[in-house]
Amino acid sequence: TSGQSVMTAFIQQGGQLKDSFGGVGGALKALGMFFTPAMVGFGALAAVIGTVAYAAYSGDKEFKALQDSIALTGNYANVSAGDFYLMADAMSKTSRATVGDAKDVMSAMISSGQFTKQSFDSVGKAVIKFSELSGLSAKDAADKLIPSLDGTAQSALRLNNQYNFLTVAQYKNIEALNAQYKQQDAIVLTSELLAQSWKKHQ
Repeated sequence: TSGQSVMTAFIQQGGQLKDSFGGVGGALKALGMFFTPAMVGFGALAAVIGTVAYAAYSGDKEFKALQDSIALTGNYANVSAGDFYLMADAMSKTSRATVGDAKDVMSAMISSGQFTKQSFDSVGKAVIKFSELSGLSAKDAADKLIPSLDGTAQSALRLNNQYNFLTVAQYKNIEALNAQYKQQDAIVLTSELLAQSWKKHQ
């Protein structure tokens, strides 16, 4: 051969090799002679190292993005990286969301600059439920729903016009919280009422 790898030759000239060795089985047996246990072992080791390296790289990118979001919002959410991973893990354990989905939702909440630890759990559950029912990915569900969960009575009313989850008394409660500048309380109330309505009708 002309320095060509065994696998490349097999792929390009498989038909000829099959005929030469009396069928596919014979060709594969002949190909197996070129792979020693040591080569297979080194290949497996390389695959493991590659997987670990990729995980480390992905984790580093995720951590850097989280730090940037926290910095850009002046850490309005008042969370640390440790809080982020703990809350994402807890969210995945109390819902059908994967840890990756929970991280996407948490990241969206942090980067929005409108939630604190007080409202993270309620908003997160509402977004995950919305994702389940709408068929959207967790990230897309968060991007669509989060802007409407700003705690204002106007946003709650717009949400209600679409999802029909508020009574007059509940809407008045949200208005009262707005008047008292209790934005996070209003966000929690709106999110919980929305998620409860979806769960009930589901």
